[in-house]
Amino acid sequence: MNYGKDGITKREQYQRTYAALWDEKSSFDATWRELADFVKPKRLRAYTSDRNKGDRRNQKIIDSTATFALRTLQAGMHAGLTSPSRPWFQLSTSDPDLAKFKPVKQWLHDVTQLMLSRLLKSNIYTALPTLYADQGLFATAAMALMEDSRELFRCYPYPIGTYAIGLSRRSTVDTFIREYQMSVRQLADEFGLENLSITAKNLYDRGNYEAQVDVCWIVAPNPEHDPERLAAKYKPWASCHFEKGAASDTFLRESGFDEFPIIAPRWEATPEDVWGTESPGMNAIGDIKGLQTMTKRKAQAVEKMINPPLQAPSHLQNQVISLLPGGVTFADQTQANNGIRPIHDIVMSIEDVRVDINDMRYLIQTAFYQPLFLMMATADATGANPQKTAREIEERHEEKLLALGPVVERNNDELHEPTIDRVYAMMDRAGEIPPAPPDLEGAELKVEYLSIMSQAQKLVGVTGLRNFLRDAAPLVEIFPETRYKIKPFRILDELGDAYGINPEILESDDVAEGQLQQAQQAAAEQRQVEMAAQAAKAGRDLGSTPMNEDTALTRVLQGA
Repeated sequence: MNYGKDGITKREQYQRTYAALWDEKSSFDATWRELADFVKPKRLRAYTSDRNKGDRRNQKIIDSTATFALRTLQAGMHAGLTSPSRPWFQLSTSDPDLAKFKPVKQWLHDVTQLMLSRLLKSNIYTALPTLYADQGLFATAAMALMEDSRELFRCYPYPIGTYAIGLSRRSTVDTFIREYQMSVRQLADEFGLENLSITAKNLYDRGNYEAQVDVCWIVAPNPEHDPERLAAKYKPWASCHFEKGAASDTFLRESGFDEFPIIAPRWEATPEDVWGTESPGMNAIGDIKGLQTMTKRKAQAVEKMINPPLQAPSHLQNQVISLLPGGVTFADQTQANNGIRPIHDIVMSIEDVRVDINDMRYLIQTAFYQPLFLMMATADATGANPQKTAREIEERHEEKLLALGPVVERNNDELHEPTIDRVYAMMDRAGEIPPAPPDLEGAELKVEYLSIMSQAQKLVGVTGLRNFLRDAAPLVEIFPETRYKIKPFRILDELGDAYGINPEILESDDVAEGQLQQAQQAAAEQRQVEMAAQAAKAGRDLGSTPMNEDTALTRVLQGA
């Protein structure tokens, strides 16, 4: 069928899209190659044939400070944002009052727990650290979140250099192209022998089952989307596989997705930029290369000081010269300085070089946020007061948030929220989401993040609330009427939301108000009983007072 206005086919249109996006990607190839060579050589695949290569590629890495700093960044981002050991998100609604309604709040909590349990059963917690590392080094990462018959879904992080991306009008990634290799046997098993090109079929018929074939996969908005048609090729997102370079206009497979399956977060990018343009690795590459050079020069200087190049008189040319400890080399001293000696004197302060190297290491570690992620572990505990106060710890957390705040927000927008939306949709199609309360009909769900970093951001607000209550307490004591200005139930709700506690712990406002009224009524009745008892006792005491004695009561009566 014709696809474009000029009569081109869908395959031809996708090949044009592939060529345009791949050409745009190629402008970053040199930058990525340099970053990979000096930090993580095996992560870049400049060619599809780079897979399964055991050759050594880290010859340019002499000092591995940057590699270790990237590893710390990777672990710190994963532990701080998506730790599998604790809940890192919860579902909520755009309507705050609706979210506090007891049945709605309980359903949101139950669904959140189901999703967290499903995430634990998948491989997502092994894929996310890879994405954080790619972000920190190359500024761009990509992962496919695909439905799976065994685990419901499975994640596939892709090496930089093997894919290209395109943006929508909203500057979000909506087009993905990947180039990779499959063996002829794998092609036949995956797509069916009848869908292979003539070349691939001939390889299969001749028994060349392990011959490699270049394959392209494109996922893009589907202009043929038709919700009335059930075939996968009419879903909102088109998915097409084809052999690169094959002459045929057919596809290996033409399918589709209900949601965009590619998660492609970027460390930092402007709305006009498709690829991430800034990352810790990009910021530190100058210091990383300088550190390698400085470390190499220091090693050369130490080697020359320990084992210097020598000069000797020509008559020793054919004589054995021993440089071993205790060795003896015989030479006639016919004139001054005619023996064996260094060809030049090495006068160098190794300590000064070591200081310069440590300065470069610190700059690299700072670029990768290593001091922030290891803040508590590397805090100076050798001073006069090694015990940190609560306020000092709060200030350290706020410092971390100040530095990583934009990165956290971008990851929430480009990584975490698309992942949660896709997982929710797949679970819903599989029937794993329980029916929602009627109050949620037509309501829009949203995601709130409970990770360590996100919680720390919320706890900055809790710190303000805590300080407010601390300052308000003396005022309430001086002016008791001001206590009616404070809503204690609302304060508890704010604290519970900030800490992400189970909604079962707190009662709803209606139940709490009812219990408060019952307690107040019981207290009032108790006071009435006590007052009645006191009045009865006073009556008995009055009746037993003798009237023939000089008492205050007899004096009052006499006066009357």
